[in-house]
Amino acid sequence: MAVKAKEEVTMQRGNGGQAMREAEAVVDRAMTRKGLVYAVTAEELGATQTQGPEVDVPEDLMEGFESWLDDYQASVVSQAERYVHRLAEEQRRARRGDIEEKIGEITIQPTLGCPAGYNAFDVLSFSPIELLSTPLMPASSPDKILRGTNLGTPNVTIAAYLAIVWTNPLASVPCGFAVPPTIQLGGHTLRIGFDVMNVTTVAAGPSFAFNIPLPAVVPPLLFIPIFFVAPTVATPQLFELNVTADIVESPRPYSAFATHHADIDNEISIFGNVPPELQHDELNRYLVYPF
Repeated sequence: MAVKAKEEVTMQRGNGGQAMREAEAVVDRAMTRKGLVYAVTAEELGATQTQGPEVDVPEDLMEGFESWLDDYQASVVSQAERYVHRLAEEQRRARRGDIEEKIGEITIQPTLGCPAGYNAFDVLSFSPIELLSTPLMPASSPDKILRGTNLGTPNVTIAAYLAIVWTNPLASVPCGFAVPPTIQLGGHTLRIGFDVMNVTTVAAGPSFAFNIPLPAVVPPLLFIPIFFVAPTVATPQLFELNVTADIVESPRPYSAFATHHADIDNEISIFGNVPPELQHDELNRYLVYPF
């Protein structure tokens, strides 16, 4: 992983204009560097699972999942790069914009020069991804309708939850971040929680959690997959997933919960084919059926 240079802009009484110009210069220099936005996995950072059962994923299923994840990471990095370029351009122009409320404790209020949509820290969850390996289907397939595990037979269904944590690599003095969040959070510990509830039986779990040591420069995109065995059910049962992100050490007030989740299934409805989409303020639910 490449080491990124650390640049800071100090705001003092009476130097607001100068600080703005210095921040814009920092952004200009940052955008000329390659690889400002990149992605790593929690495993690459030495994540430790602190809650929930660990699952030994067969090699063929893991290869299929990693192949899918590599392709998806490239797509997300490309989207994030466009987002950062847009923010950088708005910072250079120092225009006023309406700020959409974001998840997490640190929300950015509209101020002069603060770019619309500047988001310091965020987390996104996904509908479950069922791991498959057959000649007729891809080795890894997104599917929020999961077959249950049939105990005592080879029919064990392994699936994955996936979350992405975003940490903004850009400074923004007007938004209150003279030091980029990727620098502010360097050296801290990130906790990610996957909280599961069986809606049908109104029972908790099994839930999962990770502690992830963050390097001196935090990767803007951090992918956290967790593998689980679909439960054995006698009738179809509905489950709900909630994902939280928090910095363990006080007093860093970076906390968030996923109000967006990516539904990566193609669905069929009476209105025709519904493509995969990003959903907001909708419950991340999935169904497990008996097998």
